[in-house]
Amino acid sequence: MLGKKEAMPLRLKLIILAVGLALALMLGPGLLKIAAKIYTEWLWFEELGYPSVYQTRLLTAVTTFLAGGLLASVALAVNWFLFPRLFSKRRIVRTLRLGRIGILIGVGLFITFIMADILSSHWLDFLAFRHAVPFGLTDPIFGRDVSFYIFRLPVYDLLAGWFLALAILSLLGALVVYGTAGALGDRGPIAHLSVLGALTLALIAA
Repeated sequence: MLGKKEAMPLRLKLIILAVGLALALMLGPGLLKIAAKIYTEWLWFEELGYPSVYQTRLLTAVTTFLAGGLLASVALAVNWFLFPRLFSKRRIVRTLRLGRIGILIGVGLFITFIMADILSSHWLDFLAFRHAVPFGLTDPIFGRDVSFYIFRLPVYDLLAGWFLALAILSLLGALVVYGTAGALGDRGPIAHLSVLGALTLALIAA
């Protein structure tokens, strides 16, 4: 029994290490390519005498990436790990400790990176939103300045779709966790999944 208990943490460490290495192999080449592109563009803007322009672009992209990564990681951690531990019986905690937690962490990190990259790729939309100026031309139907549809509406649509995708991923992950543990019929998981389902429907209807 003691030997079995001692082997569990080692198994988890090996799984997490394997997932980390797999993610590094998957994302590493892409990150190196991005770094090379940033360095090349920095040199080009510096040669033109407009390094501040590229600084603004880069800062906006990095800020939106970090914000998206933080929101996605918190949402997935809460719905895939925290709530299942709070709302369910011990068998879910035990199931997560049997190695699946490493896979969940790896999938969660990959999804977090993708969600953050989606926001970051729209850095120009966020800059336009921040520096929007009125056109002085009013839409006759809704009474809004036309600049709203050019500068602000694209960001609202982007965020609505982004949060909808995050809600769906949170729901699917929670379903997998509860289903793997055979806890879909428990009161806590039902309440949790119902809230996520209602949130998803609300975002679809928005």
